Amino acid sequence: MNLSNLQHAAGSRKQRKRVGRGEGSGHGGTSTRGHKGAKSRSGYKSKIGFEGGQQPLQRRVPKFGFTNPNRVEYKGINLDPMAMSAFTDPQSDAISPAYTMGFLDYYHGSLGVSKDLTYATSAYAKEGFKWDWKHQGNNFWGADAAVTTLPDMAEALSKDPHVEVLIMNGYYDLATVFHGVEHSIAHMGLPSSATDRIKMTYYEAGHMMYTHLPSAAQFRQDLKSFIQGTLKK
Repeated sequence: MNLSNLQHAAGSRKQRKRVGRGEGSGHGGTSTRGHKGAKSRSGYKSKIGFEGGQQPLQRRVPKFGFTNPNRVEYKGINLDPMAMSAFTDPQSDAISPAYTMGFLDYYHGSLGVSKDLTYATSAYAKEGFKWDWKHQGNNFWGADAAVTTLPDMAEALSKDPHVEVLIMNGYYDLATVFHGVEHSIAHMGLPSSATDRIKMTYYEAGHMMYTHLPSAAQFRQDLKSFIQGTLKK
């Protein structure tokens, strides 16, 4: 043996498996590549998450977002201190000072009341005042619902045939819109003998009708007539 006829040791090398060379390779008609698909073709590369063309799992499941490490939280600054209190009512802010001064002038000037006391036009002005919003007639399924006196009014109209109700509405009232009142009255489930004792009046004014002089005059007349009418019965 010399360098010209050197050979590998017996069994040290195996014959390479011939893939994709047809039936003549001895590995069947598909030459060990299976049937169709990307894996049966040359140049195939396996990609993480690839499922043969269908929507992969990581795109099918819902996402719950992520925590942005660069998130910056901002806190808004309220430039209107009055808006920070629930006591402030935009519909009365414009007239409350004039209304209060008018009341005090009439009370101390015209009526001559000289008591050294502090008078408030609203109970909310008293320190520590807390309104009781609970109402037994509106407790449904163990929870307090919106406060309404309709159940009380319906009970009074049903039990006492002499009870009469006057509801005075302003067409431009944005606090208690008149069509909302009409809807509530219409859905009380009362017979006509009770609803006939509910009188509705309307005025070309808003929530505070005394700020519109023609409405204030009509308001006074309607209220006077209603009281006088109930006293005659």
